[in-house]
Parts: sequence; C-alpha cells; structure tokens
Amino acid sequence: MATTFSSEPSDGGKKITGAVSSDETVSIPESIDGTPVVSIGGRAFRNLRGSGGRTLTIPSGVRTSDPDALELSVNIRHIVYKGDFSTFSTFKWYSECGCRVECEDFEYTFPAGHTLSFPEFDEEMLDAFHSDFDSVALNRLSEPRYLSEECRDGYLKRMRRHSLELAQRAVANNDTGKLDGIFKAGILSDGDLQDILRMSLSSGKVASVSTVMSEINRRFHSAEDHTS
Repeated sequence: MATTFSSEPSDGGKKITGAVSSDETVSIPESIDGTPVVSIGGRAFRNLRGSGGRTLTIPSGVRTSDPDALELSVNIRHIVYKGDFSTFSTFKWYSECGCRVECEDFEYTFPAGHTLSFPEFDEEMLDAFHSDFDSVALNRLSEPRYLSEECRDGYLKRMRRHSLELAQRAVANNDTGKLDGIFKAGILSDGDLQDILRMSLSSGKVASVSTVMSEINRRFHSAEDHTS
C-alpha cells in the first residue's frame, strides 16, 4: 500500500506527525503540498504495520525531530538519513530494536535498546553491564568517529582490565580478525604483544603469528617515523 503522511506547520515547513504504511521501505517526502518537510514529531511511526524489518529513509531537509519519534514503532531496523550524522545525532532517537543508521558521512549498527546518537550511546554502554560490551568497545576504539575523549578513556579503562585475555582467546581460536580488532583499538602494550607472540609461536598458530608480527612491524615503523 502507498504510504500516507500527516503533518503540521513547523518552522516555515512541515513536521511529520504520522505515517501509515505496510511497505518494507518508508520514505519521508522532501515536501508535502509544495512545502518542505523539516521536522519529525513524537510517535510519528506508531501506525506502521507489518512484522518484518523496515527501512526508513529521511531527506536531508529534515533538520530537527522530537526524541520520541520512534516510540511505539515496530521493527524499524534500518534508517537512511540523507544528511550528515552530526545532524541525525541531534534527534536523540531511542530504538527498542537493533538498528543500522546510514548517513552520508558515517554509518553504525546500534544494538537494541539504545539511543541512536553519540555520545549518548557510548555513555549508556559505559554506565551499565552489557553482554556485547567487548565487541562494541573494540569497534568504537578502532573506528572512533564521533567518539568523545571522555568516552574513549572510559572504554580503554574497562577494556585494559582483560584485553590480554581477549587476545589470548583469539590466538587459541586462531581468530586473526579478532586480533586485528584488538590491535586497532590500541589497548595492548608492547609487553602484551610480546606475550601474545610467544603464545602464538608455542601453539603453532601460523596465521596468528603472522598477524602479531605485522602489528609489531607496524608499531616499529610508526615509532621510527615519530623519531625521524
């Protein structure tokens, strides 16, 4: 069925106040009756029907939103915002389900039950215990877009407590992808790296040895660049 939208005047444009659709992709229009859409109201997507995962597409002209826009919505698991993430982040939307947010300059998959913005998401992860904390922390530290210094320090402090154990587990499983993620996060000391190399050699994990040696060489050349 075609998506229908309700709206009201707002800041010289239109604010979306409701949407009715059963389509897998719901695209907010750039304008309604010739007036640009500039905002999204609270609970705007409460009448989307169907149980499957849904994609919501938002034009860059939408610059503001009520933070409860996703309240009572069902299965919006992918949001495409045609502007930059710094603008989308000001919406401070909360999602009950896991959701991938894709903007022009950045994309990120948020776990279920979190605010789809930074630093709010990072602060939520650091303020409580979450089963997926390790994977989130490694991801945020290795790809630190929109990561505040305070939250970076928080992730590093908690991850350093058991980073060596994580690396040892990755070697035991010969999981070079996990090792790369740990190295990119910058949470292992040079001494830790030597311990991991010895473990890789003694256990005959050739792929892990190669990955650790690559990281040692990278650090060596990086240190040379800084001293030259």
